[in-house]
Amino acid sequence: MLSSKYAIIDGRGQIVRMGECSAESLEAQAGDYEILVVEPGEVRDDTHFWDFMQQDWREYPPCPGSWAEFDFSQREWFDPRTPADHQAALYAARKARDLSFREFLFACNEYGILSDEDMIEAANRQIPASFAEAMAGLDPKLQMQIRVTWASLTTVNRMDPLLLLVAHAKDIPPELLDALFGVVLPT
Repeated sequence: MLSSKYAIIDGRGQIVRMGECSAESLEAQAGDYEILVVEPGEVRDDTHFWDFMQQDWREYPPCPGSWAEFDFSQREWFDPRTPADHQAALYAARKARDLSFREFLFACNEYGILSDEDMIEAANRQIPASFAEAMAGLDPKLQMQIRVTWASLTTVNRMDPLLLLVAHAKDIPPELLDALFGVVLPT
């Protein structure tokens, strides 16, 4: 009994499934709203789609990322994520980034956030003058809590409240903090 290879495509041209069966069973392979292509050649469901305009298989263009979805009518990849999705992914990427206290001080110095003098002061577990300026308007009890927390830090998170307060007070752009912490922006 001879068998034939087949591909089943949907109305957009996406390969739904592929297989091999007897010639007599071919017509039974396609369901409602599906199209049977007999002997599709060397195609795979993850690399090819059916182009109804050309009546032939086409390779997908290179995929820009795992987030991408393919628009069969436009024959191109698109980003289905909303601005809120991007913000949530960026927040998660930032929240996941920590530096050791020592790495944080060196990075702040390298990026011009701490002077050499401020860095030495910070290394001695004193809040540097440039950071203390940002705390000036805070409640004295909160200032004391920040100083105690600073003195015991072993790691600093990209989203640390003191860091965000200082960044706001000193007009440090979020992109600079992302670079300092090595935040990889979601693509």
